[in-house]
Amino acid sequence: MDNCQNEVNSGQENSDDDGLGDVCDPDPDNDGKKETDNCPFTSNPSQNDKDSDSIGDACDNCNSLKNKNQTDHDEDNQGDVCDPDDDNDSIKDEEDNCQYEKNKRQVDSDGDGKGDICDNCPKQKNDQSDEDQDGVGDICDTDKDADNDGIQDDLDNCRHEPNSDQANVDKDELGDVCHADADGDGIRNSEDNCPLVPNKGQEKNICTGEGDACAGDRDNDYVKDWEDASKNNSKITITDFGNLEYINLFPQATGTSDIIAQKYT
Repeated sequence: MDNCQNEVNSGQENSDDDGLGDVCDPDPDNDGKKETDNCPFTSNPSQNDKDSDSIGDACDNCNSLKNKNQTDHDEDNQGDVCDPDDDNDSIKDEEDNCQYEKNKRQVDSDGDGKGDICDNCPKQKNDQSDEDQDGVGDICDTDKDADNDGIQDDLDNCRHEPNSDQANVDKDELGDVCHADADGDGIRNSEDNCPLVPNKGQEKNICTGEGDACAGDRDNDYVKDWEDASKNNSKITITDFGNLEYINLFPQATGTSDIIAQKYT
């Protein structure tokens, strides 16, 4: 039964377990505070807000510093403004050449102070200028994208098959969607009972034929397939539109600002 019959809420979120979904519940956390609640989904009758950022202490990921946007890149429940290591890669932010993306090795091929993993031109020194906002720096931007997936051809691990997520299980030069042996275990995808999990022995369930190495978890992301939003991508486990980056597919053209691809970040 729908807990909000007149409003769309496919997730059926219900913070206070009162049978009324959050989107139609005037007091989702049941703390007696309604329109003025500074923590709408966490009970906090006192409404304390030490840093005066309009986010109550009970749900503020940085109680001592203002951060109304609550940005938390590494999802460790410590907001970026008070987290000494925003990407949780064991390298302090002031020393990290990619503050918001894990890169313990700190590889910086072009020596411009920006780590390859977050550099929009990893092979050419640049100031990260990106006039058309397509994710590729101006000095190395060719505007060539044969498969229209938002990834420039010379940076795309599958040039002729759309794969904006660039998923690549075995970390070689080819993305999973265009690699005949995605997991690099020497067995072609078409014959592999676990195409995304290396298992040369091909041990399997006699009844179902499913490989033991990926039984119930095709992409080996520790989220069971029936709960996984993407069984073929270990980086995507839930439907979360908060981590999408919109990429203009045709930045070289005019009047095409509405033509975009969604790139998971």
